[in-house]
Amino acid sequence: MKRKHLSLISAGLVLFFLPGACSIIDEKKGRGDSSIEKRMDDHSKKIETLSLRLARIIEKLEKQEKRLNALKQIRGRKQQGKAKKKYISDTVEKQYKNALNSYYQNQLPQAILKFQSIKNHFPKHELSIKSELWIRFIKKKMAGKKKDLSEKKEYRFSPDQAYNTAVEAYNEKRYNEAMLLFHRFLRDWPDHPHAKQVADWAQDIKRSLKKRKAKKQRPKRRISSIRRYEKKVTKKKKQRVVKQIVVKPDKNKRVSKSADQISGQTSKAKKLYSKGMNAFNNRRYQKARAFFNTLVKKYPRHYLADNALYWAGECLYSQNNFYEAVVTFKEVIKRYPAGNKLPDALLKASFAYLALDDPENARLFLDEVIRKYPNTAASDKAKNKLRSINKRKEKLQDKQPKKGGALQVNFTP
Repeated sequence: MKRKHLSLISAGLVLFFLPGACSIIDEKKGRGDSSIEKRMDDHSKKIETLSLRLARIIEKLEKQEKRLNALKQIRGRKQQGKAKKKYISDTVEKQYKNALNSYYQNQLPQAILKFQSIKNHFPKHELSIKSELWIRFIKKKMAGKKKDLSEKKEYRFSPDQAYNTAVEAYNEKRYNEAMLLFHRFLRDWPDHPHAKQVADWAQDIKRSLKKRKAKKQRPKRRISSIRRYEKKVTKKKKQRVVKQIVVKPDKNKRVSKSADQISGQTSKAKKLYSKGMNAFNNRRYQKARAFFNTLVKKYPRHYLADNALYWAGECLYSQNNFYEAVVTFKEVIKRYPAGNKLPDALLKASFAYLALDDPENARLFLDEVIRKYPNTAASDKAKNKLRSINKRKEKLQDKQPKKGGALQVNFTP
């Protein structure tokens, strides 16, 4: 392109200097110099050739400009096509996801409509084939649901057998099926001696279904945090209570454990304790709690039993299950009053009570730690915690308005 531009510039310069050259020729003609005329003729021929070249270059440039414009248009169309394809693929994927969400939310007719829209608007897309398969699957599912019990089970037998089947359905708590069977019995055998009993059965089922609907529609009462705590504790206690068959040993027979058995039990207990501590240090609290609970159940009189029960409570505390943590720490205090983990259990129970917004019980436990174990690390921690609680209380009392209702205080550890 640079050479072509230079040729154009040179041609322009030639044309610019032509009139001066012509004037010089006129002056020289008067003098009669033939050599100058020849030169001028040569110059004129060169100018003609240059003008022709200029015309050709201009034509080439015009053609190249046309080609470039055509290429730009083609590239623009291609880019538009790619953008359209991306937009179409994104829209199809969104519609497909919405259809799947509606299916998983048991909105089957809406899912079918969405899959059909994908199939109709984007038939050449990959997801159109999947949408067809989904439509067939959902239609089969809806057809299976719409089938009545009469189509599923056609009872073609005597009235006594029909009556017995309906009663069995009622006893198995299939009330809708029992209702249909009783109504069919009354329709087919209205003069049967069991007709009155069947009508009574149908009325009872209607009443029970109405009561269930009313119970579902009733709003649940709000239960306080203390009530919930009591309910959870009672449920856990009921689950733990198991009927055990007690076998009384004979007085003549004396049971005596050997030293090997005792040593084997201690080694097993130590293994369980080490596994539980490893799991606790790796923050696998549920697994650690299982190991500690097995140790307490199998070897309750072992010297590591109180430590295992305490660490089970620590697992619950770290899982933010403060209700059960309080229960386990209290069990440590009751079952092992002479254990080495008693001050730590009292302290952790107070922390759990603070997490449950119960500062009064927390103070009682902290005071016991300070009173019974004065020269220990647990007592120092308890003193610091009491100071922090008192400071918070004083700040809240300063912030309380002189006139009006009192502020609601929530203590947290």
